[in-house]
Amino acid sequence: RFVVVFREPVERDRSWEGHKARMNKRSLSDEAYANGTYQRIEDLHAGRRSDVSNGFYDQHLQFWWNEFRKDQLMVLNYDTMLENETDTLIRVVQHMGLDLSLIEDQLRLPKVNMAPKREKVTPLSALNPGLCSQLKSLFEPHVQSLYAMLNSPGMSPFQPPFPHFDDPCPSPSAPAVAAAPRV
Repeated sequence: RFVVVFREPVERDRSWEGHKARMNKRSLSDEAYANGTYQRIEDLHAGRRSDVSNGFYDQHLQFWWNEFRKDQLMVLNYDTMLENETDTLIRVVQHMGLDLSLIEDQLRLPKVNMAPKREKVTPLSALNPGLCSQLKSLFEPHVQSLYAMLNSPGMSPFQPPFPHFDDPCPSPSAPAVAAAPRV
């Protein structure tokens, strides 16, 4: 059995690029991120390998479903997992077929690989709204396909509802509002 965690793809991309920079002990300026991302999008459109496609979650999930039964995979929303640690961990333990009593006093996720607040990256919507919109448009068909896939029969009986990702590019005048959960 497997547990898969998906993060909103625009946010995941920005976070991953920052993480790679920190692993290589270098800083990643906002301008360098934007220029590199435009190049990675261009590579993708030109048919060259691009890690931008890491956010095409529907394609990854379809690959795994071709290899494993649907009910062997539990798919979690990253933000929901962090907001509902106890419920998430109970569902994961049940999905894995483990005895809940083994961890009942440890129903919190460990906090690892957390950059200090001063090292957190600027939200892309504030940094570069055009790039944010371009990434959002690139990911949107894949996100919609993912939602449809997660509504298909045969999922793990412990699969929690998968809420829609928050809008990664809210307008500056409008506060960020969480999208409606799937029904």
